[in-house]
Amino acid sequence: MSQVVDLNSTFNKDSFIDFLLNDIDLDNSSGAERIIDNTFGTWIEDKETISINSGTVDLIYNESSFYVNFSIIAQVKTHTNLTFDTELNGSISVQFDAWGYLASNSDLINAIGLNKNAAIDHYVNHGHYESRKTDTFDKWKYLASNEDLIAAFGSDTTAATRHYISNGYSEGRSKDSFGGWEYLASNEDLIVAFGSNTTAAIQHYVTNGYTEGRSKDNFGEWEYLASNEDLISAFGSNTTAAIQHYVTNGYTEGRSKDSFDEWRYLASNEDLISAFGSNTAAAIQHYVTYGYTEGRSKDSFDEWGYLASNNDLMKAFGSNTAEAIKHYIFYGKWEGRVTNLFNATSYLNNYEDLKNAFGDNHELATKHYVEYGFNEGRTF
Repeated sequence: MSQVVDLNSTFNKDSFIDFLLNDIDLDNSSGAERIIDNTFGTWIEDKETISINSGTVDLIYNESSFYVNFSIIAQVKTHTNLTFDTELNGSISVQFDAWGYLASNSDLINAIGLNKNAAIDHYVNHGHYESRKTDTFDKWKYLASNEDLIAAFGSDTTAATRHYISNGYSEGRSKDSFGGWEYLASNEDLIVAFGSNTTAAIQHYVTNGYTEGRSKDNFGEWEYLASNEDLISAFGSNTTAAIQHYVTNGYTEGRSKDSFDEWRYLASNEDLISAFGSNTAAAIQHYVTYGYTEGRSKDSFDEWGYLASNNDLMKAFGSNTAEAIKHYIFYGKWEGRVTNLFNATSYLNNYEDLKNAFGDNHELATKHYVEYGFNEGRTF
């Protein structure tokens, strides 16, 4: 239902109208000329003069806009000294969201609460002088940041704004904890649909993504950086830039999101096992912030040699090198286990069939022992 507020009795009416119309003075001829230009086009030339003989100018607020309604009789004198009277009737509107104004100014929430008329009056008489922000409150982000409000209001942004004024502000609710970039990066079909339009992404989560059970943030920005060393050079540890890069470039380039093996990195750097234990997240972040520039090895741990050197691990894991690496990090380092007890040269020399098959390839010999030789009872 439309709400009309008559502002003609407001003490600041004239100056506020001037403000709305970019400082047009309605009481002089230049102001009248500019109203004619704004409303009826530019058929009055600069060399012509206009004077207002009579008329009325009203100021009202109707639902979501201020309206300056005018009906004036003016005299036009042309550059050829031709004089004529003309009647001008029109309306100029300027959008203004009273709820958004309140939500954007927390001190007014405390002072005014949900009194919409008081908010309109405050802006007319004070807010525009104070250069107050009229709508910095992001209603879509507020909804996206509070899923119970999506369940309650759906995509009704007016209800969401009113909720923030009446409840959310006093409850300390987050206004903008939802990450539009993270949501896009976590849902590649949305990158295809929206590109880097985070506004569209936020609105999608409210209107569709929440009910679809979409992930809001399963993109690993540290993993993405660690997997693309040129991005470490470009962005360092700036994970925000990394997420944005994937959305704007990385996805279409087919970049790897997670090819960095954090377990191998830990196993290859014993001081990091001492520092981080099995904390793989810390290991990834270390590589991005320090390891890459230090030239650290990402994969120098000999997992086949570790298995071949420890019979009990071959019995436990077979040829599962991933489990062998984890075992070294969890237990093997602290137990003083070795990775080089297996003698590949001796193993090859002991078996002519292996020598013929592998030559002097120690890596293939080690893998053979783990996969077959140990169970076959071969020795080295």
